[in-house]
Amino acid sequence: MFDGVTAPRFTPLLEPGDIVNRIIKAVQTNEIQLRAPFMVKLIPFLKGILPRPLFDMVAGKLFGVYRAMDTFKGSHSST
Repeated sequence: MFDGVTAPRFTPLLEPGDIVNRIIKAVQTNEIQLRAPFMVKLIPFLKGILPRPLFDMVAGKLFGVYRAMDTFKGSHSST
């Protein structure tokens, strides 16, 4: 959905059609939350068991989540 975005390690980029179908199913079945892909489901667990500095290190250094948008090719306007 964002040109140039790189997925964090061990996390696949989702296909728009696939996630749209998951969203529609979640709405139809009154799901409160939809977490996709699978690795996203681990975030609350990891946040719950790891101290914040360790979670940030795991998320940032191991999985690279804080660098996913570094190569984003979007608008650079200052508005």
